[in-house]
Amino acid sequence: MKRQILVNEKINKWNVLYLHHLNKSLEFWKCRCECGIEKIVSRATLINGKSKCCGCIQYKKKLNHNVFDTITEESAYWIGFLMADGCVCTNRRYLLSLTLSSDDHGHLLKYKNFLQADKDISITIKKTPKNIVRYISSLSINSRLIIKTISKYGLVANKTLTAKVSSDLEFNRHFWRGVVDGDGTVGIYFRKVTNKYTAQIGLTGSFNLCNQFLLFLKMNNINTLQKVHKIKQSKAHCLSFSNILAEKIIDLLYNKSSIYLERKYKISKEIKERI
Repeated sequence: MKRQILVNEKINKWNVLYLHHLNKSLEFWKCRCECGIEKIVSRATLINGKSKCCGCIQYKKKLNHNVFDTITEESAYWIGFLMADGCVCTNRRYLLSLTLSSDDHGHLLKYKNFLQADKDISITIKKTPKNIVRYISSLSINSRLIIKTISKYGLVANKTLTAKVSSDLEFNRHFWRGVVDGDGTVGIYFRKVTNKYTAQIGLTGSFNLCNQFLLFLKMNNINTLQKVHKIKQSKAHCLSFSNILAEKIIDLLYNKSSIYLERKYKISKEIKERI
């Protein structure tokens, strides 16, 4: 007797959605993989097990696809960091990639643990135009569900010049700490003129994102006349703060936090100690 396929049946990693079409009595079914990818699969390959998933099984052993479903300090932080430094790809495969200098390899390990991903971080060597060797660490995951979830917060493909965070995270300090850790600067400098140390903090991003950061500061009683500036020979925009204003912003972002880029957090502590 011919083995029947049922709608909503689970076959290996596939969830059967509906009969898509017939071709000379051959059945082709629309199926959704556990990772979220949808494909048309023939009845024969479903039954004999030649098609067990969309192919993602070779890319992942373990991954929490629901890790961004609830906003916590960690999830808000990583959405901010990915907003600044991440890359979303929705062509063919749903890939979310994060690439950092190997100096920040430890931070990528934190991200990997957050995702509960059982996947190796790749390390590549790149040479600058001046022939300087740089080591790059990167982690890419394949998850349509994660990409669908983070898109609700404004984290989408081709976001560099148009990034704008949703109202859910617009006033979340953990999100903004992630953005600054990913695409900002935190520094402490000694000024000979005053014989004192001074704090500085900056943010680079889209015009919208920079303006949202100013609004976030205002909502936290940090008022400034600072305006968003366009970077010369670039389509990106930036903000820069120094002295007491920078101290207040750095304290707001890094004080009593549990997730951060280690080297910037150390600078925030130094600012507290020296100024």
